[in-house]
Amino acid sequence: MIEKLLDSHEQHLSQIQGEGLVPSHCDPNPGNVLATPTTAYLIDWDQLHLSDPVRDIAQVLWWQYPLSEWDELLTMFAVDLTNRQQRERFFLSVSIWSLRVALFFIQLSHEQYISEFLLDAQRTLHQELPNRLL
Repeated sequence: MIEKLLDSHEQHLSQIQGEGLVPSHCDPNPGNVLATPTTAYLIDWDQLHLSDPVRDIAQVLWWQYPLSEWDELLTMFAVDLTNRQQRERFFLSVSIWSLRVALFFIQLSHEQYISEFLLDAQRTLHQELPNRLL
């Protein structure tokens, strides 16, 4: 299954045209956010690197927000999933990240998480929406 996913990722990458790379946090999660009553700060930038502009928001939305809240956040980050290129990049970002997490859990022999993240990697290649939150 992993080889099939890698082959599919390679095929998708050749079809995608991006808008250039931007600085990305690359580890967006609630543990890396300091919130005050008026603002939020993203902390822990040790994985910072240049990446696709949709990468961070794709990872945050996929596992941390119900679909009912996606439109507001997508608008805030200027991501339009009706745009074919942005949609392809969004789902490919989640698929690649899911595979990366599955490989991490393979090293730990944690079967439940391996299965869940491999399923996410497959679902996103077919542009299926999430059915669970972390």
